Amino acid sequence: MLTDERKGLIAKPTVSCLGKGGQGVSITIDLVFTAAHRVNYSCLLCCQNLPIERGRLAMRRKNWRIVIVGFVLIVIALGFYFFMLTIASKSNDPVALMQTVGTVSGAIGGLSLVMIIIGLIGKKG
Repeated sequence: MLTDERKGLIAKPTVSCLGKGGQGVSITIDLVFTAAHRVNYSCLLCCQNLPIERGRLAMRRKNWRIVIVGFVLIVIALGFYFFMLTIASKSNDPVALMQTVGTVSGAIGGLSLVMIIIGLIGKKG
C-alpha cells in the first residue's frame, strides 16, 4: 500500500516498458514498479541504452532480415567479381569488362552496406 507521501511522487499513472514485458507504475523519475519486480530507469539506461519517451521506455528493434540480406548481397557481389575475374582473360576487351564488373560489384556492395546499417539502427518498436 502506498503512503500519502509516496502517492504524491507518482509521476505518471502507468508506464509502458517496451521489450520488458508490460506496464508498471512510475513512482519517481528513476523508479518503476511492475507486477513482478521494480526496475530502475537509470540501470536500464546504462545497461541497454533504452531512451525514456513520454513516460515509457522505448527500444529500437534491429531488423535482422535486412542485415542478413545485406551480408548475402556482399557475398554475392564478391563472388560475382571474382568469378568474372577468372573469365576476363577470355574476353575481347578484359579491361572494359572488369571496369563494368567492378562498377556493378561496387554498387551492390554499397547498397548492401547501407542495408546493414539501416537494419542495425532498426525501428522504434
